[in-house]
Amino acid sequence: QLWSTDELKEVQTLSVNLENKLILTELLKGIDFQNLWKKGRSKSYLEILKKWDYISDQHSAAPSIYYTWCREITKILLSDLTPEEFETYSTLPSHWNFFKRVVLNEQSKWWRRYNRTKVFTESFNNTIETLRQQLGDDPNGWAWGHLHTIEFSHPLGKIKPLNKFFNIGPISISGAANEINNFKSVGQKDGFKVKAGASTRRIIDFAHPEKAFFILPVGNSGHIFSPFYKDQLDLFVHGLYREAWLDEKDIKGHKSHTLYLLPAK
Repeated sequence: QLWSTDELKEVQTLSVNLENKLILTELLKGIDFQNLWKKGRSKSYLEILKKWDYISDQHSAAPSIYYTWCREITKILLSDLTPEEFETYSTLPSHWNFFKRVVLNEQSKWWRRYNRTKVFTESFNNTIETLRQQLGDDPNGWAWGHLHTIEFSHPLGKIKPLNKFFNIGPISISGAANEINNFKSVGQKDGFKVKAGASTRRIIDFAHPEKAFFILPVGNSGHIFSPFYKDQLDLFVHGLYREAWLDEKDIKGHKSHTLYLLPAK
């Protein structure tokens, strides 16, 4: 199978994890509709999930409901932990493996201790209440990008109030953990704020290596007044690329600035 450059651009920015289809199927199958919060309104929330294409798009409400639901289930299952223990465990990659193995296995030992239907139903009610408090009553305002945001911190921006001047964001962004577009949160105390993700994207066709494509998250300068401080931000967030000029003729033809590094006198 040969992949074109455009196809690989799409692959690198995929915000989908089909494993979520298996998990969501189990959650919807195991819920007790009769005990849902305001059954009529809850039906509309469930319809949003049933129609989800499993893409964690920043404009979609479905991932907000789904990922919050997953977290609420985990909170119930691990309710014996102290807040500090729960937060520490939530920072580990294994917490997601624990969650999916329990949900996907109806015979799990955890369901001898907890009522599976009750856990799924109670956690769904908690999910709706959490989102209502955070984003309002209207699910049209529950876009994933309202929860899933990223902030690019400058070294000087780590100290308030300098963050207001040097940092970029927070801004909405698609993707999630366990997806190729792997923008993931860490722990739970900061909600779904992105803590890790791609540091660059690059595609090189070795049949024509002089014509490459790449993108950086914000720009190519740490100087706040530089025109290159955040000139790539919009492209990066929307999964787009810049052409990289690697041939000397192309470099000279597109050159706009020259950086001179001189020894100190």
